[in-house]
Amino acid sequence: MNTPTTLVVIDLDRTLFDTARNFNDFMDMLKAVYGNELINKMKEVEATTQHFDRFAYLQAHHGLRYGQLVADFRSFVSRTYGENHSYLFPGATKLIAFLQQEPHTHLLIITTGSGQSQRFKLGLCPELAGLPHKIIGHNKGAALQAEFDAASAVSHDGRHFNDFVFIDDKADAIAPIQPAPNRLLIHLLREGAKYPELTERNDVHIVHSLEDVYVLLQKH
Repeated sequence: MNTPTTLVVIDLDRTLFDTARNFNDFMDMLKAVYGNELINKMKEVEATTQHFDRFAYLQAHHGLRYGQLVADFRSFVSRTYGENHSYLFPGATKLIAFLQQEPHTHLLIITTGSGQSQRFKLGLCPELAGLPHKIIGHNKGAALQAEFDAASAVSHDGRHFNDFVFIDDKADAIAPIQPAPNRLLIHLLREGAKYPELTERNDVHIVHSLEDVYVLLQKH
């Protein structure tokens, strides 16, 4: 059995997963199923709350359990789009399939946010089923670099790797990763990006689509 020699870490929100489209559909579902009053109350609280968790709020203030909301949303999506609707960006499935068949690559999906909200998104993507993932509550790049520093090597969960690839849509997630010859840092900056800031580092590759990422990794 070959031991993976490259750790590939890919961000979920706005990198693989179309977070904005999913959020808009979730709000449309709430309006259709529960009405405008609930949405207006939630928006009032969200406007004054840092790191707002809509699932926790809906359960605490409206008695709507996570499982019920997931079922309502899946039903809404099925009625609106039909079966097999995907919230992954174009090129995501192709990229994931390519990385999965690479024998010396370990793929990890990393994401920040509450456990419920991130599991909700992951659960909507059968293409990601079975892939290792990590949900954290702080800067992804800082968490990864801290793990590398502690091990004095590219590492994850006690495993060491020769090379490292990190793909994210936010410059401030990439910035904490220290430059090194064995590290490929990819900033996915789509047109109209929510976070358009740049790292201003010459070791960071800027691309504009997951197809660009696929082409870059093929050459790497």
